[in-house]
Amino acid sequence: LHSSEKAQIIKPDKKQSLIDRDVTSYYPMIIINRKLAPKHLDKRFLKIYKEIFEDRKKAKQTGDKLTDASLKLALNSSFGKLGSKWSFLYSPELMLNVTLTGQLCLLWLIEVLERNDIQVMSANTDGFVSLVDDMETFDKICSKWERKTKFNLEDTYYKALYSRDVNNYLAITIDSKTKGKGIFAETSLRKNPTGDIIIQSVKDYLLSGTSIEDTIN
Repeated sequence: LHSSEKAQIIKPDKKQSLIDRDVTSYYPMIIINRKLAPKHLDKRFLKIYKEIFEDRKKAKQTGDKLTDASLKLALNSSFGKLGSKWSFLYSPELMLNVTLTGQLCLLWLIEVLERNDIQVMSANTDGFVSLVDDMETFDKICSKWERKTKFNLEDTYYKALYSRDVNNYLAITIDSKTKGKGIFAETSLRKNPTGDIIIQSVKDYLLSGTSIEDTIN
């Protein structure tokens, strides 16, 4: 699920809230809740997968970021291997089951929100960004969806969202921090550091009005 916005800027007014709601561990939870496993591995797969999930949950609760990140990678890459014919986890019908379930559940929630005049400004695989005037209705709809699906939603509140597209954006949180994705993400082992100064200059300009020329110089 990917929305198709281009060069979008969203800033809530004083009566609105700009909220990013993500489903916690979406694909792993679909696998666990629906008891989905490759036919050739049966319950053995689910037993180990659930153990990894619970270990990650504990690491997250205790602030063990390294273990949290490592086990998140293990959970998500295991899902990815369902579509690889070179993997012992290969199970294309299971991958379709997970992805279609995720997409349809999220579209269902988005449809109900839109019918109640709540604007969904952006949506991706496991979350959506809404511009909300009526928090009571918004929370009520989301809570009902959580009860029915047994998923959990996590919030991030934004002051502003600047998007090149759904996969490349820079958001400013209510505590004036930045959250970047795609080309705006912070440098890591997964991201080539070429052109870091460009992203830093954009952040400085949006956060404090510092000219791009000053940052680069």
